[in-house]
Amino acid sequence: MTLSPPELLVYKVDNVEFTALGSISQYTSLTWPDKYNGYDSFELYAPVTEHNRNLLQKGYVLYIKKRNACLIEIIDSEFDEDGKRTYLIKGRTIEALLESRIIWNPYSCTSRYISTIMYDIVNENCVNPTNPSRKIPYLSCVKDTFIGNKIEYQESDSTVYKALVDLSQEQEIGFTIDFLPESKKLQFRVYQGNDLSKYSDPNCILLSTTMEDILSSDYYLNIQADKNVALVAGEATGSK
Repeated sequence: MTLSPPELLVYKVDNVEFTALGSISQYTSLTWPDKYNGYDSFELYAPVTEHNRNLLQKGYVLYIKKRNACLIEIIDSEFDEDGKRTYLIKGRTIEALLESRIIWNPYSCTSRYISTIMYDIVNENCVNPTNPSRKIPYLSCVKDTFIGNKIEYQESDSTVYKALVDLSQEQEIGFTIDFLPESKKLQFRVYQGNDLSKYSDPNCILLSTTMEDILSSDYYLNIQADKNVALVAGEATGSK
């Protein structure tokens, strides 16, 4: 089975517009991440062409259909082994937007679901802040489904992103920002993942060199630092 490389759709999303700019299908390498509770980094190698130059701009959003979206944050170019100039584009998944907002007013509760607290923090600081200039454009929250335990919580000295990561990791809860270009929306969502290691699921994809969906693999083993004996001695003199 041969997998076709995904098409990268490019959007400009800012305070005044949510616009589809085009797509990129000509590239040589793509590392596309997805993380359960936080952002992750992507990496794209693509030839330097006029088409790619117009679309690979700082701050633009790259999106793969039915997947997630990433922000272009680093643009570099280098010569490949054939002497051709190649773009190296880097950035983070769109959850990184939450790192740009701090918890403006102290937040405190005595008994609320963790998901409710997470939605409250995003709503108060990113969706409907008291200062409209602090709103993240096109961002909204989905309906709370009351995930996690009820806890007592207070926070006043953190970014929105760090607070969400700490809360979600406490009970292994996931959060994401869904990129919805058809409706021109960004939707913050808290969710509970499934443990797919316990049973066979049709959504699980098997990866193997024999199935030709992994073209190569490496194996590395190093036992130089292995030890199997420890000697413990006290502070006083005498036999060990």
